Amino acid sequence: MKTELELAYVVMQKASGIKVRDKVRVLRRAESYEMGWGNFWCDGCEASIEKTLTVQRISDGDINLDTSAVANASTGQGFPFFVLEVVEPAKPEKMITVCGKEYSEATLEKAMQEYVKGE
Repeated sequence: MKTELELAYVVMQKASGIKVRDKVRVLRRAESYEMGWGNFWCDGCEASIEKTLTVQRISDGDINLDTSAVANASTGQGFPFFVLEVVEPAKPEKMITVCGKEYSEATLEKAMQEYVKGE
């Protein structure tokens, strides 16, 4: 069960407006579990400070960034919203409607293959 501070963190993260595919700059080091963040800062996160990276995934407790181009960076490590600054918002994906369902251009080919197979 989450504490009130952890629940407040989730609300504040959602209010931050950070979205998947945004380009963000890691501004500073976070203290482990700071401000209700449910994670710890690791040595591999240090390599990402001052870097501009792309948001890959957002959960209730973390924002995962693509750190593949950062030497010595941790992979799969989440960052708290309050150390991130959006430097380039994600461009909206063009959506295409097929048989009443919406697909992005990126997922359309796979969706069409599944439709043909009857999945």
